[in-house]
Amino acid sequence: MAAGWVTVTVLGGDGTTTFNFRKWSHDGTPAGLLYDVYADPVTLEPIDTTATVPVAGADAHDAVPASNPFGIAALAATALPAGVSNADLVRLLADQFGRLITRSVPRELIVPVTTLINNSTSAVDLFAAGGSGILLDLYFVLITNTSATATEIAFKDAAAGTTRFTLSAPANDSRGYVIGSDAGWPQAVANNKWTITAADLIASDIHVSALAAKNK
Repeated sequence: MAAGWVTVTVLGGDGTTTFNFRKWSHDGTPAGLLYDVYADPVTLEPIDTTATVPVAGADAHDAVPASNPFGIAALAATALPAGVSNADLVRLLADQFGRLITRSVPRELIVPVTTLINNSTSAVDLFAAGGSGILLDLYFVLITNTSATATEIAFKDAAAGTTRFTLSAPANDSRGYVIGSDAGWPQAVANNKWTITAADLIASDIHVSALAAKNK
């Protein structure tokens, strides 16, 4: 008889209860030589724990793939999958041709705001403080000056902080500005507001809209 799995009945310590165990028999019978072996959970075939199992990795750089190398794969998507919970593992996302989908700032960390300046050269709050340990990095500003007078708008990253940059507000015009690179102009100190101040008294409204990214 061929070697294979057999069921061996073992009497328990109470002398009554029996337990069944599977063992590997060299001749396929409980009477033959039995072995305790590890089994593949899918095929249930025995695994020789003393054997050396080679692990194949990626092939050499600039070579045609061979020997079934391991690779990093992403999930091909034509629509966004369901979101996972915070701190869960998640698959990388790519288009149908394997081009990885990335963005500098996750949508959930983008903070939009709109405010205005009217006939004032005092500081006006643009963003409220982000919270404990949170930096607001400013990366986009849209300025619409509805008056016939041009001015400039100073941006500070704290209530009474240093002016980080100044942008023009041309008369009767709108201007969009991309600030900094990647995630924007870094706020110097966490949990602080951004303010804007006009250089001149403008009787008509100056509308300022902006986007900031929460960071740490």
